[in-house]
Amino acid sequence: MKEHPRIIAHTDFDGVISALIVREALGIDDVVFAEPWMLREGSLLVGKRDIIVDLPYAAGCGQWFDHHASSSPDAANGVFDQHAKSCARVVFEHFRKQHAGVERFRPLVDAADKIDSASFTAEDLDAPDACGKLSIAIRGDEKRKDDEFRLFLLNMLSFQTAEQVINQPIIKRRVEEKLKQLAEWKEKIGMYVVLRGNVILVDRTKAPADLPRGQPFFLYLMYPGHGVYVAADTVKYEPDRVKISAGKNIFDQYGERLAPLDLGAIMQRYGGGGHRNAAGCSVDKSKKELALKEIVDAIDAAL
Repeated sequence: MKEHPRIIAHTDFDGVISALIVREALGIDDVVFAEPWMLREGSLLVGKRDIIVDLPYAAGCGQWFDHHASSSPDAANGVFDQHAKSCARVVFEHFRKQHAGVERFRPLVDAADKIDSASFTAEDLDAPDACGKLSIAIRGDEKRKDDEFRLFLLNMLSFQTAEQVINQPIIKRRVEEKLKQLAEWKEKIGMYVVLRGNVILVDRTKAPADLPRGQPFFLYLMYPGHGVYVAADTVKYEPDRVKISAGKNIFDQYGERLAPLDLGAIMQRYGGGGHRNAAGCSVDKSKKELALKEIVDAIDAAL
């Protein structure tokens, strides 16, 4: 158990920027990255001086920041705003008046708002800006290497802009690698897609292990007219678990047809959570087929 202050952050772009702001404001050097299920299931020990950002609340932590609608907002030591587009926005607004140094991160917070709320256009997907490329590069399949990259990126962003950071050799190589993998994914992912009613169902657990990770938002362009994607994926460092994620069509997410659907509430039935428009959960591999069927059925019933 860590005795000194530590930041526990989500593994995505929002988590990195949230951790960056907390580190600047409070001078905390130790940052670890975690997935939501690691806190929900208690696989990560949380200390009384730990600060959790963009993740579910864990009893006993020192402070907690979040914006996910499925989170509990009544934690006494929590700062919560489910209407914020990103956790980075929650953290930024909390610290900026007392810690003037965080103001320089405003462009990154604006980018986190856009990325975490999936406020993209088709042009944004085809030609991502610097922050868009960084968000693609952050996640991979090897947690140790991915975490090392996140920490390096966090350190670079502490004194450089995203536009400057994107040209750092280590980051540039990683971005180029991920963009190449994205192109390969777009070519091959159709083999693992099943269209069920309103849902684009993608089962990557049936794909070869070397199939790159992609960007699910492209599925809306590849299969127009479908309201939601649901994806099942293996968890490399938890071979007995399957990660299930879902998201509304970002090009029609405020449409009347999709408005009643609450994906976060559906995923809560399986120990997960998230937002109305995007959510996820982790289930035992043996329960994958049943969970996928029930989730797809629940989505179709809501629509």
